[in-house]
Amino acid sequence: MPATAGIDSQLARGRFTDEMLAEMRALIGTELRTDACINNEDATRLAILRFCEGIGDGNPLFTDANYAAATPHGTLIAPPSFIFCCLGSVQVRWRGLGGFHADTKLTFHRTIRLGDKIIARVWFDGFDGPLQSNFAGRRIKDYIRQEYYNQHDELVATFICSRVVSSGSRHRSGRPHARSNSPTRGRRRKSSPSKRACSQKPRVGPRRAFGKTSKSATRWR
Repeated sequence: MPATAGIDSQLARGRFTDEMLAEMRALIGTELRTDACINNEDATRLAILRFCEGIGDGNPLFTDANYAAATPHGTLIAPPSFIFCCLGSVQVRWRGLGGFHADTKLTFHRTIRLGDKIIARVWFDGFDGPLQSNFAGRRIKDYIRQEYYNQHDELVATFICSRVVSSGSRHRSGRPHARSNSPTRGRRRKSSPSKRACSQKPRVGPRRAFGKTSKSATRWR
């Protein structure tokens, strides 16, 4: 067979089939593996501090031990969003199909305190569809539930993430996109001065900055 045989043929695309849908329905309620997705389990002082630095949250309740000790909590606590540094993304696989994030629902049940150990568990809660959409073609919306517990087996937070999984856009499936009746359709738009400037080559030269001359400043033609 020639090395180039089939090189111009169209790649196969995944489709929602009765077999696939039955296979995914059988997985509803399954607890998913998390071993390869765990980033952190311990709410140590440094783990909380570095997370707060990363998100730009300087609340002394999270970062100042002396301040936190004088509050009703009596100790440092972590921001509720600390759970995001504990576990990476966990998803179920739809064979041959891609998806994108749709929405997230977060419920915080209990405060994460200094020294807590956070354990995450994840379940596949099911899906809606398949339905036909103008944007994503034939698609489903699936639901992944993450639950975070502390070392006392107390529920700390619930995170429900949903994705839209598509079998192809309307255009790719043979249905044309709606045509625009806008009078500007097909015309070449004029670029703004700022866009034209960014497309030109820079040159190096002096410029004024706060009353001083900077020899290494970059100016645009």
